[in-house]
Amino acid sequence: LANNESLHTLSLRETQIGAKGATALADALANNESLQVLDLDGNHIGREGATTLANALAENKTLQTLE
Repeated sequence: LANNESLHTLSLRETQIGAKGATALADALANNESLQVLDLDGNHIGREGATTLANALAENKTLQTLE
């Protein structure tokens, strides 16, 4: 995901992602330059996962929608 240049929408809705999964996803998305929509609705990422995602996505310049 970090180097993918064609992915614009990623839906991981209700896939049982937890804090560890959110952290791994955050690491991959921090430098992604194509993703515009990320849907994580219905997962249980918790405070730790949400914080990690927020910090990583603060560096992301292309993401427009986060659900």
